[in-house]
Amino acid sequence: MNGFTNRVYQPGDEIAINHGFNEAFHTDRSIEEWYRKFYPVGEKSWIVVAIDDFDELIAQYAVVHQPVQIKGQQIHAGQPVDVYRLKRPGTDNQMVFSQTVLAFFDTFCAPDKLVFLFGFPGKRSLEVGQKRLGYGEAIPIHVWRKAVPAPGMLDRLRPNPARSVNEANLDLINALWTRAAHRYSASLIRDRNRFEQRYMNTAQSDYFYLSVGSSEQIAGWSVVRPVDDVLYWIDLVWDGENIETLQKLEHSVIHAARKLQCESLAMWMLGDELTANFLQHHQWKQEDEPFVHLVGRSWHPDIDAQRVIREMYITMGDADLL
Repeated sequence: MNGFTNRVYQPGDEIAINHGFNEAFHTDRSIEEWYRKFYPVGEKSWIVVAIDDFDELIAQYAVVHQPVQIKGQQIHAGQPVDVYRLKRPGTDNQMVFSQTVLAFFDTFCAPDKLVFLFGFPGKRSLEVGQKRLGYGEAIPIHVWRKAVPAPGMLDRLRPNPARSVNEANLDLINALWTRAAHRYSASLIRDRNRFEQRYMNTAQSDYFYLSVGSSEQIAGWSVVRPVDDVLYWIDLVWDGENIETLQKLEHSVIHAARKLQCESLAMWMLGDELTANFLQHHQWKQEDEPFVHLVGRSWHPDIDAQRVIREMYITMGDADLL
């Protein structure tokens, strides 16, 4: 007995994959949510699984398609998500996870296939990845936090209201990305397709959308989500032309936090020096300990993964933690 074998996803595997995910992460995700996130496999995602000698699915390495731009050029990229390995008799001492990841790399990653992967591994996965999977240097991501201030003089200004993400104008979001994309050396492509997939095509119903501009053109947009007494500023795109746009967005986020009875704000911000400087000068503070780390791997000679992740524009919206 070999213990386990790796193979590519086959139709019907999703039942066992989702069951294993729920066991590994102590949750109760529905199969409908799995379909929203991964289906159709081969277009929206790629998956390699491990099957043990008892015909049980004991591990998966799944990557979702994430169009990325580097220096204005779109590349074929992906992000590992929901990866896990289940401990079972007969394989508990074998390197099931590492072998499953390497099988994925061998199958789907090459200069003419997936050329770049990036992700946010947990502590154990990061250790394994750096030791056995070629992850390289990890970039620490700190959380920016700010207490929701008491109402003051600025509240005489009328904030833009927070609305359901389903009310967002996707044409305006697309047009803004066309104007703003040049600001980011490397970034997920935050166009209408990305917005719709990330914030609309989900079972999550408590995302809120804010924008600055008119019915014909916006200069910036944000997505926020309340969790307990914290309002998470999950995503942000703005054109960088006038700092007043960022001031108005922050003012609207603060107003939304009060309406939602949140006491503090939190966000990630990498790869946008202009926005980071704004946060520093508006009473936002970075936590000392990194919340998570960013890693990347490249299979193309012209793509330096370490340089890309050092320059990459990152918000909480790039992960699927919220």
